[in-house]
Amino acid sequence: MKEFKITVDNYVFHGYEFGKNSLPSLVCLHGMTGDLKSFSGLIEYLINDFHLILLDNLGHGETGPLELEDDYRFSSLVNRIYRVIQKITNKPFYILGHSWGADLALNFAKIHPNKIIGLILIDGGYVFPEHVDGMTKDKALLGWKEYIKAFYKEPCSTTYDNILCPVLLLHATIPIIDSSRDRGLQQIKKNINKIKVKGIENTKHNVHWDIPNSVANEILLWKQENYKV
Repeated sequence: MKEFKITVDNYVFHGYEFGKNSLPSLVCLHGMTGDLKSFSGLIEYLINDFHLILLDNLGHGETGPLELEDDYRFSSLVNRIYRVIQKITNKPFYILGHSWGADLALNFAKIHPNKIIGLILIDGGYVFPEHVDGMTKDKALLGWKEYIKAFYKEPCSTTYDNILCPVLLLHATIPIIDSSRDRGLQQIKKNINKIKVKGIENTKHNVHWDIPNSVANEILLWKQENYKV
């Protein structure tokens, strides 16, 4: 394990590296209210196959918040985080994103297609305000103002046509009936060509917390299927 603190645009990003850097790098991006520790349950299952880069996103964990609203737009966040990653490795890498982190991952693949080997989305990147019955911008802004505005200014569903790499989407299955989730899954399966979608039984939104070994097994199987040596 190696802790790092990397400064980009006067912001200090905090994170950890696990595993040999000779292995393919897997950058892990957590969701809102989370931090890099949310991926701790996956480390033991993935450390022999990936060089893991766990990052506290801006305004989370030990990485400070941004000052301007527009700095929270996906394109702005991606460009900052990309510069952090480039100080660790200049090789193409995988991205694993949970929830909001999955939305960031999709934008990474759109903005830097030649640098992304593959995307792993954990219950994110497929349900947006447009899929939620009765959701309006005003309702959404009652909650996470800076973050939610990004979904309206740069809808992640518009990234789908630009995704060239293989994608793995692992989604929750509780509640069993979820119309917004079903609409989102249909849209992403229709618009991304190289995508594998699987629901992990008996899991809620934090799928990788509920059954980390199952999530890790699906990641390694997908990697083997798409990147045979």
